[in-house]
Amino acid sequence: MKLYYIPTTRAVRPRWILEELGISYELVYVTMAMTQEPGYEKLHPHRKVPVLVDGDIIMFESAAICAYLADKFPEKELAPSPTSDARSYYYQWLFYASLTLEAPVEQFMFNVLPNLPEKLLPQKEKTKVSAEEALIWFNKVAQPLTVFRVNNSGVCI
Repeated sequence: MKLYYIPTTRAVRPRWILEELGISYELVYVTMAMTQEPGYEKLHPHRKVPVLVDGDIIMFESAAICAYLADKFPEKELAPSPTSDARSYYYQWLFYASLTLEAPVEQFMFNVLPNLPEKLLPQKEKTKVSAEEALIWFNKVAQPLTVFRVNNSGVCI
């Protein structure tokens, strides 16, 4: 199993789960320049990371890789059983984190980290949402995280 990885990107997510699983894998450090090399688009059509190669399986999208790995090693209990009620909340929070929470966090970072390379984020894109607007946005979408409860099975809902 190989994980194509650039530090400080979404590739951190599957690397973290691989470490939590305690399994053997190869970490392939990638640079932005390497993603532009001929053939890399066979790993990721948009020439990004992460990419997980597991035998004949080549997949991208960090949340999808994490869900795949949790399901591949059910004995590690990193995800609820597919037949349990808790699985619905697992999906809910897995996708909420990457689809709803990530955008305002990213916008905030783009405003407070002014030295991001122009190739990574063009200067005109950095000013679309101010740091203050991003923080307000984040506080709004983070609200459900402060009101969840634990059901009788000990699962956060």
